[in-house]
Amino acid sequence: MSKIYAALAKFAEISKPIGKDADNPFYKSKYAKLDDIQVEIKPWLKECGLTVTHRCNGKSVVTKVVCVEDGTFEESLFGEGLPSKAQEVGAYMSYGKRYNLAAILDLIIQDEVEDDDDGNAAQKAKINPETTAIRTELKKYAEKHGQDKAIEILKGMGVSKAADLPEGSLTAIKEACNE
Repeated sequence: MSKIYAALAKFAEISKPIGKDADNPFYKSKYAKLDDIQVEIKPWLKECGLTVTHRCNGKSVVTKVVCVEDGTFEESLFGEGLPSKAQEVGAYMSYGKRYNLAAILDLIIQDEVEDDDDGNAAQKAKINPETTAIRTELKKYAEKHGQDKAIEILKGMGVSKAADLPEGSLTAIKEACNE
């Protein structure tokens, strides 16, 4: 029997929010850099018996989270065509890896993460079950139709991420994904 889902469930229990520490001057926003994400998740992956691989299949960035014990995996694809210039390919790969890791591992990436030794920040960051169900629906939709289409659904509802949807949005998301 596959052990990937038990390992991912354990990962969800022990992982903590990751802060956005880098500035994007073009969009005047903050983001979490790939290397910061990788450093942060590495001990959690190890504790859960998971490893990550990335590759390019010629048109998409492919990320796999593999259960070391039995070899089962979850996979996420980003994009539908590589840029032609080498520097753009590097940026595309980095961007794709970040988004794939966040999608597969259901990472919480937020504007500010305070140092908190008594666990209060982790308690504040808990996500309600409806948000988790919405993310699952959007992930399935993105796997079939592409990440950009899933983002369009969120934008059509006036938000940029699932956590910002108002309570009771699961039915509307399901309907939008099934159109």
